[in-house]
Amino acid sequence: MTSIQDTTLLERPASYNKQNITRPVHEWFEQQVRRTPEAVALETAAGETVSYRTLNERANRLAARLRYAGVCQNTLVALCMDQGSQLVTSLLAVLKAGGAYVPIDTSNPDSRIQYILKDTSAHLLLTMSSLVGRLAGMGCELVCVDDLSTVMFSSSDDLHVPVQTDDWVYCIYTSGSTGKPKGALNLHRGLSNLISWYLCEAGLSAMDRVIVASSIGFDLTQKNVIAPLCIGACVLLPQCTPADASRFLKALSTLAPTWINCSPSTFRTFATSPRTKTLRTVVLGGEAVDESMVSKLKGRDLRLINSYGPTECSDVALWEQWPMNAEVPAGNMPIGRAIPQVRSVLLDSALKPVPSGEVGEICIGGVAVGGGYLGQPDKTADRFVIDPSDPDEGLIYRTGDLGRLRADGSIEFIGRQDFQVKVRGHRIELGEIESYLLENPAVGAAAVCAYEAAPGDKRLVAYVVASAESVPLSSQVLAQDIRRHLPEYMVPCDWIQLDSLPINLNGKINRQVLPKPIWALRGTVSGDAE
Repeated sequence: MTSIQDTTLLERPASYNKQNITRPVHEWFEQQVRRTPEAVALETAAGETVSYRTLNERANRLAARLRYAGVCQNTLVALCMDQGSQLVTSLLAVLKAGGAYVPIDTSNPDSRIQYILKDTSAHLLLTMSSLVGRLAGMGCELVCVDDLSTVMFSSSDDLHVPVQTDDWVYCIYTSGSTGKPKGALNLHRGLSNLISWYLCEAGLSAMDRVIVASSIGFDLTQKNVIAPLCIGACVLLPQCTPADASRFLKALSTLAPTWINCSPSTFRTFATSPRTKTLRTVVLGGEAVDESMVSKLKGRDLRLINSYGPTECSDVALWEQWPMNAEVPAGNMPIGRAIPQVRSVLLDSALKPVPSGEVGEICIGGVAVGGGYLGQPDKTADRFVIDPSDPDEGLIYRTGDLGRLRADGSIEFIGRQDFQVKVRGHRIELGEIESYLLENPAVGAAAVCAYEAAPGDKRLVAYVVASAESVPLSSQVLAQDIRRHLPEYMVPCDWIQLDSLPINLNGKINRQVLPKPIWALRGTVSGDAE
């Protein structure tokens, strides 16, 4: 079998090889640079193009600067900048220096950015000169990657810093039920395995043009930046997200992508646009793919891949490829079977396997399982457990998602077993939003739920009780207060004021009887119900 380690001729490994996980992805990139140094690695909506050779030399110079600053194995380095070529350079530089990167969206509130920096104890923050005024004083040394003096005397040669398969590769912060986000550590072996699947099984090739359609803080973004660079493809940077619909559609026309990976909610907003005519592969993840989405793509000359996996397990753990000439499935599209070197099992509350056809918690094992939650051993121990059905296989991650094994061997996604929800692909702990609402002295009680206003249009609804009787609350004021702590996707769309929250026999909020929102009154506080 020919592998990526011993060939300079193939566009990608001829087939999956277990040895692929022993080579870190930045070395795959360096090998590709030697194959196609003048090929275009990056292209931005602003018209900038960067060759493989130039990208590698820039990353090497920055990596040398990071090594001088003390970056080594398992050193966390924060990245906070706009999604242009400098972001990709920075990401590669951290890996080349042997460290692990912490991607932080610039759209996050300052308080959230500061919390992440403090939680990681990161002493270096890679950013742009335009953001210095905002980020100064957050307790980190700022390294402006667009300042040439930063790397003026650094070498452009590859560094060849050794890393181990179980070293940290990146740390992504997810919503936390206690009101604070938690950092999910991922390992080199998991990322290398994921990239190998993307190239060997999903079929990404050197001919593809992959558009980055999600923010760098989203777990699925990582493979769409890194995988193309391991195969000779081109990474397209629209320098905006689909939330800015007009700019993103313009970028689709300008950049002409062949490959896109995003959440179903995101793709739904432009799925039928003629500007997507160049697409040949659509990879969806982060949410269930329903029949209405498949119907939108029916008859198109493209492939549809449904992917599933938690942030804690290197993004994709299961996948299903759906032929577009097949009959449209009723309900949700299956999330499929495990990718190579990853295993999935459905367990009951006692962590025993459930029979085929019954609902169980989806648990993930194998090389994809990450390193737990940074600095949170209790949460790590609760979610990362030894598989009682096969202790020799090591740890499994309890996703909290429910699934059912179908007769054909694939898994069907059922839903969540707790108060965690997915909104536009983002995993949200409702308790985190509630905790910030309760910090407002005007709020005496609060609950947050998610409802579907239409297929694929899931929205957050906040139920609030005033701390002083009969005092009206302002949705605009409450929303603005939330925005100081949380990203925009966690700000409720609807606000309903109640005299009190319904309580069940256990003394907990009875969410089942909370009044559904009247969508015509969206954005206003109202105690009315349907």
